[in-house]
Amino acid sequence: MTRTVIDTNVVVSGILNRAGVPAGVLKAARLRYELGWSPAIAVECQRILDLPRVLKRLKGRETQARQVLAVGNFAGVMVVSAAESLATIGEP
Repeated sequence: MTRTVIDTNVVVSGILNRAGVPAGVLKAARLRYELGWSPAIAVECQRILDLPRVLKRLKGRETQARQVLAVGNFAGVMVVSAAESLATIGEP
């Protein structure tokens, strides 16, 4: 199975709109790829989710968003280090 890193924008957008395209991409990618992210990406996602304009969009789902970002709760996603070489999926 191909290993690939999840982009911050896809994670945040998927959390904000669970019925949107990024959430669908994450769900579909889990079937085809071994997904990974680094602790730095998790920190960046949390920083974005803590922005006032983003918190407003979460509308009471802040705790759920934080749980998704907890590495142990992001099911099927491995933590990778910057030293690892993983495949990337380019723009079509």
